Amino acid sequence: MIKITQFTFFLIFSFVILAGCNNNEQVVEEPTTAPEEAPVEQPEQAHEEMTSESSVSIDTFSEGSLDHLGVQIGSAKEEIMEEFGQPIEETMYDGAELLVYDNIAFSLSQVDSTLIAVTLITNKISLFGVHVEQPLNEVKEILGEPTYEGLNDITGEWLLHYSVGENEVYIEAKNNNSDVSLIRFIARNR
Repeated sequence: MIKITQFTFFLIFSFVILAGCNNNEQVVEEPTTAPEEAPVEQPEQAHEEMTSESSVSIDTFSEGSLDHLGVQIGSAKEEIMEEFGQPIEETMYDGAELLVYDNIAFSLSQVDSTLIAVTLITNKISLFGVHVEQPLNEVKEILGEPTYEGLNDITGEWLLHYSVGENEVYIEAKNNNSDVSLIRFIARNR
């Protein structure tokens, strides 16, 4: 229940941050080299075909590719439920339908019920070689320097923001020396 409460709080933060970062933001250039590909762990409720040898680069998210999860940005609600089963919770939040599972949550467009965002809520799933409870310095080694790094005015937590094509990756931790608490991938082109 605490994870779901944290997740709900993070969703509020995510939708507010979509409007922009604070005036004191530190902007750095996007990395010019592709990050190293790393193996992806299998989610407990995910489909059978995903293997621990699966790997994906953060660059693949620029096209909305989440093949290793068995869904894509733009996947229909029915496809997600076919892969992951019945969600623990189904709710509406700030214009998006939310399907919450043990390890992951999917945000669906209210217009056409297709996938627009993915949020990792435990360390059971790794995307782009990054997972919850991983030290922030390791995240930056894997993904490179973020587009923005700094304190989140709303949550008070430390934020790494990556722009990947037309999409966004938000990684949050208690402070700049702690482990990742939430990871959210948002498709801007949907």
